[in-house]
Amino acid sequence: GLPAAGQRLRIVNGCADDALWIATRSAAAPLGDAPIRLAPREGHSFPTPDGLRGARYWPKARCDHSGHHCVIGEELGCDSTAGCPNPVDSRFEASFGLSGMDEVGVGLLDGW
Repeated sequence: GLPAAGQRLRIVNGCADDALWIATRSAAAPLGDAPIRLAPREGHSFPTPDGLRGARYWPKARCDHSGHHCVIGEELGCDSTAGCPNPVDSRFEASFGLSGMDEVGVGLLDGW
């Protein structure tokens, strides 16, 4: 069926054996600080209200119980001694309901 109003994005964990976490960030509105855990084959519908700009969603894997300190997909900072790590950087970016349209982009730089 059709998604509920304001829910145009559903992400499904296609892995058969491993949980994934989906991290979110938006330039215009808070999406929540905690990553969403998806068990194998589980899906989650994300709220996508009209006017939501610059929303980003990315997968993380092999994380601790809170979805942080992940082996894959963790946003790691740089330091003057070690330099910058080369993280996996697969992202889905979107703006929803701007002038009656949704805009989406997928980035697979160093990604899955």
